[in-house]
Amino acid sequence: WNEDEQRYWMLITSRYNNQAAIGLYTSTDLASWTAQPPLYAETSPLNLEVPEYFEFADTPFVVYSDQRNESPVVKYLIKQNNQWVKPNLDALDGRYFYAARSAGPESERLLFGWVPHTDGRNDGAAAQWGGDLIMHQLHKKPNGELAVKFPKKLRQQMSQQMPVENLQANKGVRSFNKGRFANSALLVLPKGQFLLPAASNKNLLELAVVSKNTNAKLAVALNSDKHSVQYKILLNSAQNKAMLLQQINGNKNVIAEVEVQLDPKKDIQLQLYSDPQSGVGSLYINQDKALSFRLYQLKDYQIGLEAIKGMFEVKDMNRIGL
Repeated sequence: WNEDEQRYWMLITSRYNNQAAIGLYTSTDLASWTAQPPLYAETSPLNLEVPEYFEFADTPFVVYSDQRNESPVVKYLIKQNNQWVKPNLDALDGRYFYAARSAGPESERLLFGWVPHTDGRNDGAAAQWGGDLIMHQLHKKPNGELAVKFPKKLRQQMSQQMPVENLQANKGVRSFNKGRFANSALLVLPKGQFLLPAASNKNLLELAVVSKNTNAKLAVALNSDKHSVQYKILLNSAQNKAMLLQQINGNKNVIAEVEVQLDPKKDIQLQLYSDPQSGVGSLYINQDKALSFRLYQLKDYQIGLEAIKGMFEVKDMNRIGL
């Protein structure tokens, strides 16, 4: 039911004048439906799937899944001046989150989609259709844009405090706390890296990073001595992009990415959610965008940070689990 229009809306995936379209049908009684001009259309060889309409603080949004082969991702439209428009950074997540729908009140509306399985369910293999559920919480930013963050209710359930002092670090990591690593006092020099132990339970690593280098590059590392597949989530402030890099026997490939505003001179808030039981995870960036991933052997992977370009200060590091 569309309160503003005082009629029922039904959105469908369609084609219109050889374009991908979000079709609109309306009804006053749920029995008879009238075709309206498409809500939105654009040039694409494939479709705009699973469209859904909702409002946040009286702002109408439509979330949909872009089916393009090169990078099927979940995107959104916003209604401005009576027109449906794509914001500059319209993707909410990357390649490993798809076919999303939402539910719940505005204060805790969840966006749930699947992280695709891979060929043979092997790490490093090509993504397939369908997978395991993962959820983000939707919210509206002060500038009016739609954004995702780690679900508040799930975080409240994570009551197990996991130590962060027992990290492994190379010579590029310094502590401000008289030689002892402290969760609020780490300096990571260029090429510096630290890793926290692998874990078999669901857990959340939270921290903030800041750098004086405007074009700084930082990577969230997922490393394992037991497996040939290694992962990095590269945060490139020069390109305002987060990229999931997969490395197999020295060969590196970008397998997922999402555009996100990154200002290393201000605190970049990171939350890395790991679900080893399902073999999925997601990096939340500034409570704005997410970058989800598939890693079946996640329980064997250490997690941490690596400074690629520039020097970073790590603050307020905390790890909690279920």
